[in-house]
Amino acid sequence: MNVLKVLVADDEYHVRAVLRAIVEGLPGTVVGEVDNGKDVLEKYAETLPDILLLDINMPYKSGDLVVEELLETHPDARIVILTGVADSQTVEKCIEAGACAYIRKRHTG
Repeated sequence: MNVLKVLVADDEYHVRAVLRAIVEGLPGTVVGEVDNGKDVLEKYAETLPDILLLDINMPYKSGDLVVEELLETHPDARIVILTGVADSQTVEKCIEAGACAYIRKRHTG
């Protein structure tokens, strides 16, 4: 059985914990976690995941910039954007840059 290797990039610990639990419930494993945009490229090159789950709003470097930079060095990267923003232009920018899909995070209060 193939095990899906996933890199999780989100600045919120509780989101990373939920995503880790979901991935580990599949035939999957989290090969790394980062909490800011500047560390994504290095961790991606180190772990070479099957999928990158990437938050748009990250400290130091936004997700849309990470998508563009990552695809320059890893054109086959499969990136799924995570977003809590309702701004469809930002999501569309990431998809146009090469992200495969997006998941809308819904915050309840």
